[in-house]
Amino acid sequence: MDGYHNSTKSRKRRCTNSNGRIIFLLVDDTSCKKRVTTRQMEGLDFHFAHDEGKGVWSHCVVTTHLVCGDQSFAWDFRPYFREQYCQEHNLNFKSKNDLALEMISAFPATANETVYVLMDSWYTSQKMLDACNSRGFHVIADVKTNRKISPAGVRISMSDFAAQYIQNSDLRSVTVGKLRMHACCFHGKKRSTQNEYLLCALHGS
Repeated sequence: MDGYHNSTKSRKRRCTNSNGRIIFLLVDDTSCKKRVTTRQMEGLDFHFAHDEGKGVWSHCVVTTHLVCGDQSFAWDFRPYFREQYCQEHNLNFKSKNDLALEMISAFPATANETVYVLMDSWYTSQKMLDACNSRGFHVIADVKTNRKISPAGVRISMSDFAAQYIQNSDLRSVTVGKLRMHACCFHGKKRSTQNEYLLCALHGS
């Protein structure tokens, strides 16, 4: 494992030296599926697989992936075990957010590197946003619609804000592949975070 980390650190130095030192760090989790007849291998459980929309018999791994210029490679990973499994095997339980926080905290960014952390709504907790802010990392992430925001100092859920304050004239048509949506961008805060831009996207016509 040390040899792998030394190799990835070397690749990171090469790409940041030649591509303006802008880094995208992607946080995600994945399921390494096994046959349900596999029972002797440690750490297996039913974990939700996004591609199948259901729980599958698998190992679950939380990962970080680095993209810089034309370079793209796996950076780090942590195995995730359910709380019951940890209790049965005398292990300290760590949530997926805890594991992602470990990797973000350990990421060796230098002062002249600009880091953007990309993640889905599962990881956009207040603790995660605070950890990125404390390191000067920018966050690009999906946010659940029940999360509270504070545009113009008004604390309100994103869903209520969209229903009460966004007008048709605020929206712009956007097409991504075959998906068409209407979107608007506004400046505000998500609870105690620094000012940020929030993109509200509404599917359909």
